[in-house]
Amino acid sequence: YKGLPRPPTGRKVDGAWFGRYEEPPAVVRKRCDRVIMTVDSAVKDKQSNDPTAIQIWGEQGQRKYLLEAIVDRMLFDALVVKLARVAAEWKPHLAIFESAGSGAQAADHFWKQKEAVDVNANRQRIPWNVPIELVPPVGSKELRFYATIPEIRQGNVFLPQTALWLEPYLNELLNFPRVMHDDQVDATAMYLRYAIEHSSVGIGEGQVPADIAAAAIPGPLRTQQRKDDWTRIRAF
Repeated sequence: YKGLPRPPTGRKVDGAWFGRYEEPPAVVRKRCDRVIMTVDSAVKDKQSNDPTAIQIWGEQGQRKYLLEAIVDRMLFDALVVKLARVAAEWKPHLAIFESAGSGAQAADHFWKQKEAVDVNANRQRIPWNVPIELVPPVGSKELRFYATIPEIRQGNVFLPQTALWLEPYLNELLNFPRVMHDDQVDATAMYLRYAIEHSSVGIGEGQVPADIAAAAIPGPLRTQQRKDDWTRIRAF
């Protein structure tokens, strides 16, 4: 990007810090204690705009497995169908949407409709029954991501040995912030921040480098009830 080469070990993240798993992601998912979907959605679907990033993360103890990573540009109707299909396939316990872009609109759609209708598949109805948490983007993208680097550095984040999406995903993370699009970085940071804040096993004292320590301070949390569904809106 902009003719700037990436050092062999990455700018802020070293590719060697990631663990690897060889089993199919669907097999890994079966032994996970918790599965979370993260969504960093675009504002528009034009080629020049950032795409939407959808990720599925599975947890087993300290280990955090990236099971699926989808990047695409979609109009809103196609987006909610895609989200519903991904949720139906992976059955996450929670979905985390960034409230910027079309994330809040998608959350509102699912709260009200509780389904997506695929007009390109004979109006097939795809139910949605996953709790949604809206996360507003507070602070710079860099600080939000840098705050999660210790979790990667400790070897707690695992990627598949092979996947069609693996190379583009790693290229974005290892080149960040000098990348054309950073939606996968945002989706990863959203998940890791949530996992760090909601785990009894977190970053130990003194393990956060000084240059990113300020970004690791949790933001305030407030809860909002909506009929039979729920969401929590936190500073992130």
